[in-house]
Amino acid sequence: MTINAKQLIYSLQDEHIEHLIQAGKPHIAEAAGKLGIDENYLAVNARVYLPYYTSEQIHNKQNSIPLVKEILAKLKNNIGDFQDSYHQHRKLNGVDQLPKNETLKLKDSGGMMQISASVKNIKVSFGIVPDDIGFNIQDKLHYIHNKRNDTIYHFGLFIEDYPNPICYCSISKCDRNYQSNSLAQTIDTPITQDSILVATRAFGFSPLPSNMMSKLFDNIARYIKNESQKNKTEKHNYIITALNPFLGFNGASFLGASFVPYATSPMEYKYNQNGEYLTRKTSSESVIKQSYTTPPILWLARPMTDFTRKKLENADKYYQISKDEYQRG
Repeated sequence: MTINAKQLIYSLQDEHIEHLIQAGKPHIAEAAGKLGIDENYLAVNARVYLPYYTSEQIHNKQNSIPLVKEILAKLKNNIGDFQDSYHQHRKLNGVDQLPKNETLKLKDSGGMMQISASVKNIKVSFGIVPDDIGFNIQDKLHYIHNKRNDTIYHFGLFIEDYPNPICYCSISKCDRNYQSNSLAQTIDTPITQDSILVATRAFGFSPLPSNMMSKLFDNIARYIKNESQKNKTEKHNYIITALNPFLGFNGASFLGASFVPYATSPMEYKYNQNGEYLTRKTSSESVIKQSYTTPPILWLARPMTDFTRKKLENADKYYQISKDEYQRG
């Protein structure tokens, strides 16, 4: 019996957080409108702040609205750099020409992609994103707000005649033992870190066609597979990535691009003295650890060969990475 990915993702949500975000949705929407940014993006950032608070604060339904308002106040003070970069990117990627009140679909016919809209069809292409643009998206736009200096590829989908991508994903080499060991345990086959690449940051500009991120991930896999076939010294058999349902991500884009769950791992949230989130790569000893107990995150893999695809699709289990394994890296 194979793993039901959608059920697994749903099980990694937190009902109290879902209730709190739902209760605060009108306030999040209002704040997003005033800031001129995407409502879903602001909601993700609010969720990142929540583990700073105690279970008593979060579970108290009467406290939901005040808590959301407190977090939104913090975000408003720290969103300036994001706003400037966000609007600059929108000017340079053509997203504002897309209809906002229409269901959009990205069509792919023999590698020729176009967004189908009522007024006209808009041509889209896959390509390499220049380093400076990619790193700016990582640092200024992605909710983690941290540049990955180990990035080896920046990929994106581009609207014709625009220099910046409408959606983006970065790729790094696998540098953590728990990522490769857990995959090896799931498929009962030895795996080296060199055979794995990691999708580390992904970002899309609203309004995107519902299948656009999936198309980006699929094109990335095809590109890397072709490069591996050309390169006799580096063979990449898997692309892996992390999905955090606690932050509201449902994994549809990854599942639509043939990614398969293979492991869960702890996720540690750390904050500075002001309750602002710190990443694992930037945090130091002078941090405040999360107060609220959060569910694990999910690891998924996209196999790059028929052999690895069959091994992963036939797996009837997923590996649970322990806190000790996670902390050792």
